[in-house]
Amino acid sequence: MKALELQRPCSQISETALYPREVAAILLEGFEAVVLGLAGGAVTPSRGRAVAARARSKGSLLIVAEGQWDGPDLRISSRLSGYSGLSAGRGRVTGIQLDVAVAGKGFQQRTGSLEIRDDTAQLRWGHRRQHPHIDTAVEGSAVINTDHWTERLPDNRVIRIFDEPRAVKVDIGRALPLGRGGASRADHVSMRVKTSALYMSGYLDATQQFWVKMHDGQWLAGVTVRVTDAGGTNLVEIDMLVTADAVTEVPATI
Repeated sequence: MKALELQRPCSQISETALYPREVAAILLEGFEAVVLGLAGGAVTPSRGRAVAARARSKGSLLIVAEGQWDGPDLRISSRLSGYSGLSAGRGRVTGIQLDVAVAGKGFQQRTGSLEIRDDTAQLRWGHRRQHPHIDTAVEGSAVINTDHWTERLPDNRVIRIFDEPRAVKVDIGRALPLGRGGASRADHVSMRVKTSALYMSGYLDATQQFWVKMHDGQWLAGVTVRVTDAGGTNLVEIDMLVTADAVTEVPATI
């Protein structure tokens, strides 16, 4: 991967430009990287493909912010999760914490936490510190607190945490008793709910972080399940404990 020399000249496209996508396409002819702010707008798939093809042909990088662009090679999203530097309602904000998700073509979504902080008047990036008593496979994944748990049989552990999460599919029909106690008939649910609510059906993508063994000998899987709405435009990650028969490992690809 080629590094960018940020000291080189760059150009800013005004938000008031009448044709920002066309201007970006022209700038890709002469700049290694172009940042395009859509100001909350969206680009049609046909126009997006044309501009992306221009970037690939020139070996340039197109970064799109503040808007919707279909089918990017890499999508980075973040949300503000906290501040540092304030106590009892007073102080100075010295850092902000972000929950970050990265998804792209050819690999599953990865999540983590970052902190942007002010150290000696310089802006620095750093991994967000987790609570010391929480064991987690990776930042941003399902967690299990083992602070007050001691394995009585170290050679036959009943809590087994993976060094690296593994990709799995979760059978929602086995994981959740859907259709019982409170579920409405399909023909009684409005179209608005059908299209905007969580679509939990069939096999969903997930990552498994640990196994735990119950008193009756059953194994439960600690997973983070990725759930979208019916249109696939919204995404939420939900930590769950599911029975072993609801989990299927995804074969590794080369």
